Amino acid sequence: MKIKLLTTMLLGIPVFAHSQVSLNASMAPPVNTTIIYNDANVPNPPFIFGKSGTNNTWDFASITAWPGAEDTTYVISPSAIPLGSAFPSATHCTYEDGTGTSYTMMQINSSGINFLGSVSDLSGSGNYMAVVANPPLVAMAFPYTFGSSGNGTSVVQIFTTGAAIGQPSVDSVHYKSTITGQRDVIAAGNMILPSGTLPAMLERSINSSIDTLWMKGAITLNQWIIAPNFPQTSLDSSFYWYTNQSLLPYAHALYDNTGLHDVNFYKATISGIAEHENSLSANVYPNPVTDVLHLNIAENFQGNHEISIYNSCGQLVMKATNWLDQINVSHLHPGIYFMRLNDSSGRNVSLRFIKS
Repeated sequence: MKIKLLTTMLLGIPVFAHSQVSLNASMAPPVNTTIIYNDANVPNPPFIFGKSGTNNTWDFASITAWPGAEDTTYVISPSAIPLGSAFPSATHCTYEDGTGTSYTMMQINSSGINFLGSVSDLSGSGNYMAVVANPPLVAMAFPYTFGSSGNGTSVVQIFTTGAAIGQPSVDSVHYKSTITGQRDVIAAGNMILPSGTLPAMLERSINSSIDTLWMKGAITLNQWIIAPNFPQTSLDSSFYWYTNQSLLPYAHALYDNTGLHDVNFYKATISGIAEHENSLSANVYPNPVTDVLHLNIAENFQGNHEISIYNSCGQLVMKATNWLDQINVSHLHPGIYFMRLNDSSGRNVSLRFIKS
């Protein structure tokens, strides 16, 4: 039985003052923003970076990224997510790469950033649950700058049926995770990106969890027992770079028990684009596409509509109006594209496609 809980997708909010990056609530992330990162996975040669002091130079421009393997993070309204109402104080929701397997719920206010929990498909069975952190896990306390630190502990508990997590032979399930986070801003300097050089600060985040799963059913003689392979413990160390340009980290380097397993760095931001902006329905096919992209647009779109297509650098590359059901994209370069559809009532939906 596999249970997976996403607890580490936490935002930072940078602002620049006197050559020093500082985080505060004045730059709370706008809803419907997409940020795209170059994905280097495990760089070769290895990425070695300074972790102390205030005069560092972090050169991401020299890292070779995987072509067409960008990472994407979306910032959306919590109200756009099913079960989002379980987090009434949430101000922001994030998810990655359009996979829709876990949505992270956060509250950002003048005091800092709190991780409230997630709406997640914990077992991959297609059943989503509201996973509430009690108490909320403090991610950052403002102002947050070089030398700042913070720690917090929270507990997540889920009581549900076995069928809800893909184990129909089990009547009841009780999952508990104790999560501890320690964050320290350990270094400052400049980061070199393909788009230019920016002042930055480096945060080290150490997250640990102890997960326990109990189950009860006919196969346990109707007694609560600890599920096989539980309790489980995990520990990971991650590094995040924040700049004076964005509410989101501009780069990360992630570690687990296998060592360094993921490095990414900023490529572009697209404002007003997110895949879950409202309940309007549309899709495109084939995806990937070679020449003609077909649009399947739901009847609840009103009047004429406008289509805008952006490349993964955030540049508008195509625009069309009225009820087109197909678009010739043969002239576009191979890569990832984002399409935004607006109807005459002002409603919209956004989609992603790959040009092969």
